[in-house]
Amino acid sequence: MVFFLQQSASDIVRFTPGPTSLKMFTHILQLVASDRFCPYDYGLARNLLVYNAPKPPEYDLKKVVAPTALIFSDADGVAQPSVSYAV
Repeated sequence: MVFFLQQSASDIVRFTPGPTSLKMFTHILQLVASDRFCPYDYGLARNLLVYNAPKPPEYDLKKVVAPTALIFSDADGVAQPSVSYAV
């Protein structure tokens, strides 16, 4: 999530396909703030109802079996090459 911290909110919004929802933008900010890759955080009370836990569970990326590619360029404003090479 470090690469998001280097971007301003306006940069993220500028590159996000529009129109988008406030919930999606809030979720991106939650991911950055928590440094976790997990579903939307509804807060303690609703998380207990939805996830049966005080915090949303982290996604288990070992279960992702679809081929995945990360495409970027040196001029990419979101996926910075130094971070992309590390992934």
